[in-house]
Amino acid sequence: RNMSSAGPEGRKKMRECEGLIDSLVYYIQGAIADHEPNDKATENCVCILHNLSYQLEIELPESYAQSIYMQRRNISSNDKTAGCFGTRSRKVKEKQQDTPLPEEKSNPKGVESLWHSTLIRLYLSLIAKSTRNYTQEASLGALQNLTAGTGPMPFAVARTVVQKANGLPSIRAMLHVSHPAVRKTAVSLLRNLSRNTSLQSDIGEQRL
Repeated sequence: RNMSSAGPEGRKKMRECEGLIDSLVYYIQGAIADHEPNDKATENCVCILHNLSYQLEIELPESYAQSIYMQRRNISSNDKTAGCFGTRSRKVKEKQQDTPLPEEKSNPKGVESLWHSTLIRLYLSLIAKSTRNYTQEASLGALQNLTAGTGPMPFAVARTVVQKANGLPSIRAMLHVSHPAVRKTAVSLLRNLSRNTSLQSDIGEQRL
């Protein structure tokens, strides 16, 4: 857990370590299946995955970047939003709608697991079932990291959270917990989700 926060080189080495990410995901799956989402080891596993998902879109190996982000990289930097309250051009919205989503593998391995729907659903399950603030914050933070970019992968993760896994009720509940860091991370995640124009009606219907 400490090593996973060592910086870009540390994250890269840990992502490349054979079997590490798979083992962490496997442990979390077992903890949830055994109805033990509050143990310390689960917290540690989620915090490690949270750290390894940081800057993932930027730090992905070139082989992944070429296959996943090729379409998005052709968008001019002039088309990007100016910020939370900045204006978006129609062209940006159309690009967002038209960008092909990455094809999900049925049996992901290693770094591919970090943005796979299986792990996304595990995060949402921990958000709903765990009472440990650090586990909740790390799960929310991992989803925040994965939805922070502008490419197809962050958009696909956001769509999974909102539409496929029905994650909004669990995220909304985190806005009312007593721990301020959990609330702050939940708000940041919702901010990322709301940037996707095709998801805004779903988010609005939840009266967030």
